[in-house]
Formats: sequence, structure tokens, C-alpha cells
Amino acid sequence: MPKTNTKLRNAQGIISEYNLSGDDFSDDELIRFRDSLNGLDDKRHQSYVRHRISDVVIMVFLALLANVDEWDEIEVFLDAKADWFISLLGLNHGIPSHDTMQAVIGSIEPQALTGIYLGFVIGKINTYSEMARHDDPFKKPDKSIVSVDGKTSRGSAGKDTGNGKTRPLHTLNAVSSDYGFCIGQVFVPEKTNEITAVGDLLDLIDVTDTVVTWDALNTQKDNVRKVIGKKGDYVVALKANHGTLLEEVRDYLCDDGLLKNNPLVEYHETKEKEHGSVITRRYILSKEVDWIYDRKSWAGLGAVGCCQKTIAPLGGGEPVTETRYYLSSVTDVQLFARSVRQHWSVESFHWQMDFTFRDDANRTRDKKSAKNLQIMKKSALALLTLVKPIYRKRISIKNIRLSICTNFEKEIPRIFSMLDEEKVKTLLYGSGKLK
Repeated sequence: MPKTNTKLRNAQGIISEYNLSGDDFSDDELIRFRDSLNGLDDKRHQSYVRHRISDVVIMVFLALLANVDEWDEIEVFLDAKADWFISLLGLNHGIPSHDTMQAVIGSIEPQALTGIYLGFVIGKINTYSEMARHDDPFKKPDKSIVSVDGKTSRGSAGKDTGNGKTRPLHTLNAVSSDYGFCIGQVFVPEKTNEITAVGDLLDLIDVTDTVVTWDALNTQKDNVRKVIGKKGDYVVALKANHGTLLEEVRDYLCDDGLLKNNPLVEYHETKEKEHGSVITRRYILSKEVDWIYDRKSWAGLGAVGCCQKTIAPLGGGEPVTETRYYLSSVTDVQLFARSVRQHWSVESFHWQMDFTFRDDANRTRDKKSAKNLQIMKKSALALLTLVKPIYRKRISIKNIRLSICTNFEKEIPRIFSMLDEEKVKTLLYGSGKLK
């Protein structure tokens, strides 16, 4: 299936063009970003304050960009780069200890931190994406897809002290096809589960004219009702937690007699080489749903569908087929197919958080500090994804972090210069690359 024209890809194209122009780097945008953090509510007793909250936050964030993941590692890294940070920020009291940094980060409300960080990156993507659209301003963008799934930070679990073991931090994330990263999250309270958290997450993000996807655990009538109420659409998995409905949908979509020559049934097929196999995906979408007994209780239900995935090894061997079933308010088979495929982007995001940022190994016991460290890692991932074109092709985010670490004093100004909107506009319009 071809890649979609997301806002992220448009913005990366602008950054790629800008990067062709040379080494005119400065700290201006970095300082503006630091100053935007001054809006964070500082709840510390001011008579004991030695470090500005904005300085602590920017230092931790830049360390995360530079391949550092844990509090003690952050302190070691900042000490090694103390001269650079002092020249940039002042820091009359030097580099704070890792305990101080953790306490300061833990004093911030997670939603406020999310708003500043994601607002910064999303704002850059929107601005650059609009620049890119000057070439074809009438091109209709692909419909946005937001994929919802939960992730557990296993290292944050507490030891059993006799009162029961503290449950690890569990987060419900929403990953956007437009932006290529997490645009919202809800931290699931210890005595609840994902099912009740989906509604809270939907309250935080705009899903107007957007397709929302999730796995079968969260396929609940209240959740689809919330999506429709917010003027969105859904393509959601159906499994054994709705056993009777699953059986009925499976029997219907497997009955060639019912589907053959039915004008309400659409098909779409893709074939791709992946990991030494040829993978064929056959999508079936039926807008005939009147036969479903309680269809009216599933708000906006417009179709039922399935994806038949067949894996045929290139070296021979028996093909393996698996089929997944879905409820959908989407009635176009192409959009249905794209929504099913796009949902797996949330798994890629979770893999990046664990493999690249070692989120699963985060042993921060203070829950608010753990939440905010995770938010900052997500924001670092978003920023590095945006500026990836300034590095060589096929380099991983993990290796970009390593590159930043090894040449920190040059790489950080270079990255933030790519985000200086006025400089980028002046350069691109002056070169004739934008008109």
C-alpha cells in the first residue's frame, strides 16, 4: 500500500530543502523554545529555588535528544557538557543533581508539559506543511487516522511491601497518521483499565473528520458513541470479547453466496514483499448491516469488514493465512484498508519508545516524574522524526541520538536552526524553491 501524503512528510520535505543551504546555525530558536517553558506553573517554595524550571526542563530534554535515558545518566552527561549549558543558560548555581532534576520534573502537571512540547512540534509541522502545499494548493489531503493502544512501562512497577505490588505505569496513547507520533495520552489509574480511559483520551484530542482505530479490548459501545459524537469515524477490531457478534460477522463474510454480486460489498487487495515473504492482504467491506440484531446500539455503524492476510515464504513452504474482523463507520474500502494498516503504526511507536528510549527500563518510582519523563521522551522522538531528513538516508532514530551525543555542541544548534520558521522562509523564498 503506498505511503500517504501526511503533514509530517510535507514538513520533512521543507527541512530537507533547507538543509541543502549550508551551516548558518544559531541558538535563537533554542532560546525561544526555552522561554516558552516559562509558562509552566512552578509550585516550588521560591526561597529554596536555585534553578529556573525552564532551565531544568530544557537541560533534561536536550540530554534525551543526545542518547541519555535515566536520571543519573542525565546528570553525568550535563556535567560533561557544563561549559556549553552555562554559556547558553547562565546557570548561576551550575548543573543540578539528578535528584533535583527528578523533583523539579515531578512537580510539573503532565498535561501542561504535553501541551508545550507537542504544541511546539505540531506547530512547526503545520507551518512547514503549508509551505510545501504551495506547489499544489488544491490537492486534497488524505483523511487523518488516529490509532489508539496501551503501553506498559514495566520497569516502573514497585516491589511488594506487604500492601501489594505497585502497578507499573500504563499509558493509553493516540498516534496520528498526519504527524507520525503520539498526539495525546492518558495515564491509566491503578484501579481502572484501558476501557474506561478511552473516553478520557477522546476528550483530549480532536477527531473531527478523523478515523479512530483501536484493538478489540476497547471495542465498546460507549467508545464508538463518543467517536461519532465528536464527528469522527471508526474502524475497530472485533474479537472474542463480543463472541456472538464476531461469530455472526465471520459467518457472513465467509459466505460467498451472500457476498457474490452484492453491490453493497467492496474488495481491495495488496501484495508486498516483507521480511523474506510475499504478503497478500485481501480486504472485504460490506455495507449490508441490517442483519445485525443490535446494530442500532453501535453508533454510526455503516459496515463490517475483514482483512485476510496470507504470508507466502519466498523460499517455498506452506502459506499461512490469518483473518481479522472489524466494525466500521467507514464505508469506502480503500479508506478501510488504509485504516487497518495504519493501526499498526502505534506498535511501531511503542517499539521506538522501548528500543530507542528504553522506556520499558525506566525505574522511576515517583509516578508524576515517570509520566513526565515519558512525555519528554515522546516529544524527543517527535522532534527527531521531524528533523530526520538532515541526516543520511536510512539512519535510525537511535543512531541519530548517538550522532547528537558525539557532536552535541554542533548538532543541537543545527537541529533547532531547522526549526527557525522565519529563517527557513527567508532562505527558501530567496532561493526560489518556494514562490
